[in-house]
Amino acid sequence: MSSMSESASQQARTLYDRNERLFYRLLSRQPRGWTTQYEPGIRANPKEAPRRSRPSLVYSAFLGRDLHLLSVPERKAALLALYNPWVFSIQEQLVLSTDPWPHPLYGYPGMSGMPWFRGTVDVAVRLGCISSHPRITIRDPNGGSEMLRAPMPYVGDLLLFLKGSDSSPYCVNWTVKKDANGFRRGLGLKQTLAGQAREEERSQRRHEIENIYYQDVGIPTVRVTEADIDTHLAANLQVSYTYLNRITKLDAGSQEILIQSYGDIVGSKISVLECARSLSAVLDCTLEDCKVVLHQAIWKRKLRVDLFRPVLFDRPLNIETCDVLGRYANWFARGLSS
Repeated sequence: MSSMSESASQQARTLYDRNERLFYRLLSRQPRGWTTQYEPGIRANPKEAPRRSRPSLVYSAFLGRDLHLLSVPERKAALLALYNPWVFSIQEQLVLSTDPWPHPLYGYPGMSGMPWFRGTVDVAVRLGCISSHPRITIRDPNGGSEMLRAPMPYVGDLLLFLKGSDSSPYCVNWTVKKDANGFRRGLGLKQTLAGQAREEERSQRRHEIENIYYQDVGIPTVRVTEADIDTHLAANLQVSYTYLNRITKLDAGSQEILIQSYGDIVGSKISVLECARSLSAVLDCTLEDCKVVLHQAIWKRKLRVDLFRPVLFDRPLNIETCDVLGRYANWFARGLSS
């Protein structure tokens, strides 16, 4: 065998081994119903994240762990989801089961009679596109010499767990892209026109399978795009979230005084900085303490300001004219049968 053939053979074996490891890793990270010990199918690190991705971590105190996000649009969407007080859990990079599988709320306290997923293979069969479902060649797990073909699981973006006004839990699936065209195109690689057409058809089939997969158990799928998330809103949420876990020496009473004072200047020509300077001496705190209280109050919706305009410490606060959660209410809406 020539050195060129040996090199090609080695590359093929390396790719095969990598794909098989990915297959078993995804299977091992499928949560069987509700869990408080969730592990994403793909972690946002150099070893697991796709090469063309933009991995990042967002720590959530109420989840007690990092969210693993693989793109800028996913990060912006996750922050919007975390801002909603109805959201009590998020499962990012969730593995979609190829076979029948329990509902995400199966085993959640007080929930019973939950429908089961029928699996992505079943969905593909019903759609008449089983040939487009990804498959992988694996070694026989029972030790046989025969190589087997198995369906490769899809991985979703963000599955939200919410409690509405009646406190009953439900789920909403978010599939996230940069813009609407992202749901048609694939990875954006240079291709022939015929190749682009095949890639668009494959991408559309994949999203159709995901939609019906969740529809089978009454979970709506929402197409979320970065283009639909207001630029100023995304920036404001990012800044406020960075202050969420910071500590201030101010006690609860002093914080309420600050928040009340901030509320009094909303819509006026007085900047937050001016207000903070006048109170920092009285409350014996730093301007940084004042910033922490400001952004935590905004995030927790104790201080309502216009988040669709820049929120700056040295500028006046604008009156809220549109509630963020009202603007994006359809993205959090319960499914008809959930």
